[in-house]
Amino acid sequence: MPTQITINNITGASPFNIYICDNPITICIYEDTITSFPYSFNVPSIISEQSSVSLKVIDNNGCISYQTPSEIPPIFYTIGQSALGGTIAYILEPGDLGYDENVQHGLVATVADIATDVTWGCVGTVITGADGTSYGTGQQNTIDIMNDCSDSGIAARLCGELNEGGYNDWYLPSKDELSKLYINRVAIGGFVERFYWSSTESTNTYAYTVNFYDGTSMGNNKLVEDPVRGVRSF
Repeated sequence: MPTQITINNITGASPFNIYICDNPITICIYEDTITSFPYSFNVPSIISEQSSVSLKVIDNNGCISYQTPSEIPPIFYTIGQSALGGTIAYILEPGDLGYDENVQHGLVATVADIATDVTWGCVGTVITGADGTSYGTGQQNTIDIMNDCSDSGIAARLCGELNEGGYNDWYLPSKDELSKLYINRVAIGGFVERFYWSSTESTNTYAYTVNFYDGTSMGNNKLVEDPVRGVRSF
């Protein structure tokens, strides 16, 4: 981003070798050897892509310690920011399922529509599952559609098979998730004033769309060709 971290004090034998790590720890990058405090530094971009960070400290006696995320300011994203493989599209708010006042969670949208004119697929067939409307159901809806509908090039499959920005866990948003994107459409950018497909099925013939002109939601025939914007969770 980068995000700045300040170390006020460390217990042990000076000097201290400082490493900045993601959390859970998969990557650690050497930052500096320090002898005095406070000490401030910027989080490297490869680490700031993660939702939280930790510090690995090796003192002069070779003792290794870690500072937990609760001891370090978490990384905070903003709507419209380029991060986590796309554009931050929604951040959970108090009252949202999964909200954590200490760690941000939300949705990342692809930087652009991944298709402009595609069908939902499998008209005439009721998909087993794919009926989740609320926030947090889009990924399972997408899995259900891909498992139960063999049509190629459909909205859910384009999202579910997408590998973009270093991530391969994209999905077609549910009706309510798509409405969150509409609310923040200006900050996210790149939308057209048309109906967009959601992953929420309505009937064997219809699936829900959200109109990015006025935010209304309605069922549309699965054969209609509409735009698609993929999302992933963080």
